[in-house]
Amino acid sequence: MDADVEMLLAMAKATAIDRHILVQPSIYAADNSCLLAALETLGNARARGVIVVDKTLGMAEIDRLQKLGVRGLRLNLKSNGMPNRLAIQAALVNAVKIAERHNWHIQLFIPPEALRALADQFLVLPVPVVLDHFGLLSPHHLDEPTLSTIKRLLDSGNCWIKLSGTYRIAKNPTHPDVGDLARQLFGINGDRCVWASDWPHTPKHNAKFSDNLSEEPFQPIDTVELVKDALGWLSHRDRTKLFRDNPKTLYDFDK
Repeated sequence: MDADVEMLLAMAKATAIDRHILVQPSIYAADNSCLLAALETLGNARARGVIVVDKTLGMAEIDRLQKLGVRGLRLNLKSNGMPNRLAIQAALVNAVKIAERHNWHIQLFIPPEALRALADQFLVLPVPVVLDHFGLLSPHHLDEPTLSTIKRLLDSGNCWIKLSGTYRIAKNPTHPDVGDLARQLFGINGDRCVWASDWPHTPKHNAKFSDNLSEEPFQPIDTVELVKDALGWLSHRDRTKLFRDNPKTLYDFDK
């Protein structure tokens, strides 16, 4: 099933979302052509991209991607199983080399145990780090060691966390425990939290590599209800930071 720009704009109209961050899904690996075409269609005023790379890019190509709206690199250390430590180190070195030119961030989709093991390395990276999907903390059974690690990272000021993909971590996407976790994380460092819809809600899959390329439907998640629920997590001032001011900073929007 496709999710095209027209569908994105229809969702945006229904939710009053003005700007879009397009994140490369794991199924496309390092072929960013679909994402980059969407960035060209949407334009720099309202869209940014987070891509996946599997090799070093030349400066001219990095500059071209910057002009298109790319502001981050995604490292997925979960969807197809976590690579070994040497592979992670090599991917980090390459990502940092690319990201440093324009201070792009590195977005990490990472299991809690790996986050705890690698946190010291993330703390000293010369570019920002963004943790995906609440750092994969469960809102129902809080993992204190992982929360402590996330606190260290957020306290550093160089790490951000996306309050996104609630249906990935909770019994249901608008469970009251999600709001409690969002408030807890925002209370650690509200200047380093951003919200995301995670639209179009890709199908569930395990964290193991699969060569099954059969098409599956997106999850039937009501994005309007996700927005309504997230707007209730925080005070008016704080949700303005979460939804507007912080993304403007992280994704380098002009206004």
